[in-house]
Amino acid sequence: MSDEVDSYDLRRFEEGRLDQVEAEWSEYSGKEEFEVELGSVFEWCAAHPEEALELFNKTKGKTDAILEVVESHWGTKTKLLKIYLSPEFWPFQVLTEDVARTHAGAYAAFIIGGLSSGVNEVKIYGRTDIMLTLLSSLERLWPTYDTGSVAKIQGRWLSITRN
Repeated sequence: MSDEVDSYDLRRFEEGRLDQVEAEWSEYSGKEEFEVELGSVFEWCAAHPEEALELFNKTKGKTDAILEVVESHWGTKTKLLKIYLSPEFWPFQVLTEDVARTHAGAYAAFIIGGLSSGVNEVKIYGRTDIMLTLLSSLERLWPTYDTGSVAKIQGRWLSITRN
């Protein structure tokens, strides 16, 4: 772990990139564990290219996560449903500093990207207890920043809306 702040780029998978990430992640985890834990994720990504986004860590030159997103209400709302972390962060059930940083980078890239593209609401689902804990912290911190938006927990969702 370093004190260096990671810089992220949230992007759609380009031709061949999904295969590269699959090979890298399979190497981190081992082929058998990869197939059990992530094989279906990569099948889903290939079948749903508009809903799968790569969280590319520009600082380290690697993919830290894959995000499952959907747009609804005629492009006025976008939702982050799942984050699939790279196997290098396993075990996922433990909230390490690296796991928290990666989630924070994903949330920031998703929120900034969504609001700057003109949507009125960005929602992030707290699928796991770790995600919900981080989203609740984000909600508490949100008013301390001048973002022109409001953050509110609604059940297991963090909703960010324009003022």
